[in-house]
Amino acid sequence: MKLTVTTCLDENILKKLIDTAQAAVAATGRTTALGRNYGACVYTVHGRFFKGINLFSPTHSLTLHAEQVALVNGAVHGDPLIQAMAIASDDRTILPIPCGICRQALFENARFSKVDIQLICVQGADAKLFRLTELYPEPWPDREPQTR
Repeated sequence: MKLTVTTCLDENILKKLIDTAQAAVAATGRTTALGRNYGACVYTVHGRFFKGINLFSPTHSLTLHAEQVALVNGAVHGDPLIQAMAIASDDRTILPIPCGICRQALFENARFSKVDIQLICVQGADAKLFRLTELYPEPWPDREPQTR
């Protein structure tokens, strides 16, 4: 499957993505005392923003990642296809790059939007921009879905 590379996002959109993801981190800190706090914000192909926070579970297997929650938030509000996502964390020692599960979820989203999603990983005052295909060049499974 070939994904379309979108043009770089406007500075105002980038700023809102980053600010919303960082605000979600602060909100997460008020809702959980377990682990590190992460926040995410998606920007949809229709120009809407939706945020997500991580929800830790003591069992770990039930933990929801901020990226997953942001994707679900967009879907619940009828705008599931995204073109960009910002991810932030209160851990200043690592760049918050999506894990393998979240990369697969992003790829599943990109299958339907056909957009090579831009990922903005925020570490303190710095941010690094990636394309989904840079972080996940060979997704599993590599075939077109037969549903939807």
